[in-house]
Amino acid sequence: MTKDNKKTVIVSAVIVGLFIVLVVATSYAYYTTNVKNDNADKRGLNVTTPDIRAIFSDNDPAINITNMVPGDIFTKNFTLENTGNVTLNYKIVVNEVSNNFTRKSDIEVVLKENNVVKKTTNFPSATGPLSDELSIAPGVTKSYTVTIEYKNNPTDDQSEDMGKSVSGKIFIEDV
Repeated sequence: MTKDNKKTVIVSAVIVGLFIVLVVATSYAYYTTNVKNDNADKRGLNVTTPDIRAIFSDNDPAINITNMVPGDIFTKNFTLENTGNVTLNYKIVVNEVSNNFTRKSDIEVVLKENNVVKKTTNFPSATGPLSDELSIAPGVTKSYTVTIEYKNNPTDDQSEDMGKSVSGKIFIEDV
């Protein structure tokens, strides 16, 4: 092998090595900035990242409402705490969604932050937001209530959806 070939092989190896380090570092950074729901522990800590944690009053981010009839109301309470040192922007979403309603507009979701309505929407058919972009300052804890109601529309025939279900998991998405 000539000196020039040896130099080319070494430079190529260094470039490939740097590329691998860059890919691994970027993947790790992406992973650590995204909130995961799999970090539940016995204290009710259901969502955690280096900078934010969510505690669900029932220790579970899951929504599972079965055999619904018009007028049914389901409530989920949780808190978010910014344990970091920078303001965080996020959305509250529901993933792993199951919604077998035909009249999807009959299932209303109201999100309250510290008892103030932040958004009213319909329960999604697929992964979808329950909030617009929100932010939380360092050291702050916010209380949230998600209320899901099967609206009673007495002038409409709702019989095709009676007894159906909605489910999903509340998830905090980094924005």
